[in-house]
Amino acid sequence: MARAIIRSMRFHVITCWRKNLGDTYLLRTLAQLRRQVAALNEEGVDNHCIYVRVDGDSSAVKRIRDDVEQQVNLCPLPVHTQVVPLGQCGGHTRAWRTLLDQASRHLGSAVFLEDDLLLDSRAAREMVALVPGSSCGFLTFYDGNRLPEKHPDGVVVQPIRGENGHGVWGLIAIKMPCEVVRYLVDADWDSDDVKTFPGYLLHLANWGNALNAADVFTSSLLSRSPWPNYSIHVPSLVQHVGASSECFGPGVGLRGRTARNWRPSAP
Repeated sequence: MARAIIRSMRFHVITCWRKNLGDTYLLRTLAQLRRQVAALNEEGVDNHCIYVRVDGDSSAVKRIRDDVEQQVNLCPLPVHTQVVPLGQCGGHTRAWRTLLDQASRHLGSAVFLEDDLLLDSRAAREMVALVPGSSCGFLTFYDGNRLPEKHPDGVVVQPIRGENGHGVWGLIAIKMPCEVVRYLVDADWDSDDVKTFPGYLLHLANWGNALNAADVFTSSLLSRSPWPNYSIHVPSLVQHVGASSECFGPGVGLRGRTARNWRPSAP
């Protein structure tokens, strides 16, 4: 796996105000990420920063901003942390498109994280240093259900369409080059190619709409791009811990939604 020339990295954490849990998941994830990114900033001249991107109305943004500012004030660290509204997007698909548009204004690669994660002690360091393969639209640090348990360490490259043409499940923790971000911003998300993509049709059959199909749209668009593959880091550097899903309801749970190759390093 290639390593990047280290430059300032932007970590984007996408979140919302959960009905029953508020921003509990976010604050736990953010506390881990802030510590790791601050440690990197203290080591060198790079100034990595964190942006909390909130999908929700103004009241949700205010509550999350107040809680994040409280965490920052209680535990001051050398890492810029900013809360940025995405607007009330109405589903993860629109929120993801808005986030991509916001991220495209920065020249460097970006790391995108969901808000309900447990981080390996070396997660941020590896996320900054590693880059996707030249044919890959992104590098994922979460293997999900894509690989068997006890898979050897390394990097696996797979077609983004997947074996069954359904695409990649989940954009839980990925690093994406700026040119790929811009490609997705400029792409036609309403094209016939997208609407006939097998993963899109399967999602519609299961859920009745495409409000929360960001991974399906991304898979479809990148499958016909100059980057038709994606890289999987093994072992996973994050574990998904959010049993309560705002996209698909609290009853979804974690079954089938955790990393099979989660082997956390010693702190």
